[in-house]
Amino acid sequence: MFKIKGSVFSIHDRRILLDAANNAIISFQQKILTAHRIWNVYRGDSSDTKNLLFSVKKSSLLQFKNQLDVFLAANTKKDFFDFKIKGSWFERSCTIYATDGTTIIAQMHKKHSA
Repeated sequence: MFKIKGSVFSIHDRRILLDAANNAIISFQQKILTAHRIWNVYRGDSSDTKNLLFSVKKSSLLQFKNQLDVFLAANTKKDFFDFKIKGSWFERSCTIYATDGTTIIAQMHKKHSA
């Protein structure tokens, strides 16, 4: 369905999400020398700021569950997040919250069957 192009150990830590026909959908690149591990996500195979879609950063330095703050490209001040994502690899779950941090707008979890 999709594949990732890019190496895990590179200077720029840049990856590209490709569709089945090897067309670039998005590219994402980690900002170097940031405490919160910020990733910028761009349209297609770009790293130009005019193609920036959104940025993602860890909510805090110490985390027991993954929490990410998402900032849309128009949110240049980044005083507040546009979405918050809370997830757990172990529980195979993810919840996306609106700007207020409490209103759930999307949720997924592993299907449990008896």
